[in-house]
Amino acid sequence: MKIVRFLGGLGNQMFQYAFYRALSNQFKKVRADLSYYEYCSDHNGFELSDVFGIELASASDFELKLYSKQKWKYKKLRQLLLIDEPYIEEEDQYTFNNKHYNDKRSRIYQGYWQHYQYVECVADVLLEKFVFKELTSLKNLEILREIKSRESIAIHVRRGDYAKYPLLDGIADKSYFLRAITLINERCVAPKFYVFSDDIHWCREHLNLQDVTFIDWNKGTDSYIDMQLMSYCKHIVTSNSTFSWWAAWLNRNPTKIVVVPQTWYRSAYGVDTSKMHPKNWIRI
Repeated sequence: MKIVRFLGGLGNQMFQYAFYRALSNQFKKVRADLSYYEYCSDHNGFELSDVFGIELASASDFELKLYSKQKWKYKKLRQLLLIDEPYIEEEDQYTFNNKHYNDKRSRIYQGYWQHYQYVECVADVLLEKFVFKELTSLKNLEILREIKSRESIAIHVRRGDYAKYPLLDGIADKSYFLRAITLINERCVAPKFYVFSDDIHWCREHLNLQDVTFIDWNKGTDSYIDMQLMSYCKHIVTSNSTFSWWAAWLNRNPTKIVVVPQTWYRSAYGVDTSKMHPKNWIRI
């Protein structure tokens, strides 16, 4: 048995689902551990089912305890069942490790699995599964109509919750966005910008944009609609956020320009995050 632990918000869940599906291609019994969402109130809980209608086969409470490294009272049973050190924690979320697909032993996996190869190997399945519901809000439908008719550029500025995470805060700063906007203006004719943010006041004050619409009304369980709208824009400037990463990846424009931050998060160890992105995305 293989168990994949899901944690974090929608963008992280989508990466974990890619890993889950890749394992499912190799092994018959793959299960999901959704227990994180029983005690963690970050973001909007487990969203893959509500946003994309994805239903996962969940591991039972007994199976989670059996494979957990913290449940010492199950150690004897693990030994009897020849389950050897089943708990695997990802060492580096930006490194691809093919051994997971060849290891036939029972495992429970915890990680973020954000190397692009984890996505690429199941890309067709993901494009089939990651399909948004039809929009119903007149306001969003009007924005979508406009996005499709213009040389539309999505800019995702994530600031609010990142203030709690020093490793992430300030990576996609004013300088990054201004350089990205300059690049877009050089390559696109008459671009129309759509800014998606949890801090519109900051965006109005610091981004030097002329033809622009600010979008901040999709909140709570409707926040995924921002990803949906961004994915329809012709081009996109992301934050260091898996939310806008997936908006860029789901964008079906064959000539799309995707701009991402050179660094994804602060690290004293110089972690290389370049393998997180497709090669044709522009890192600045």
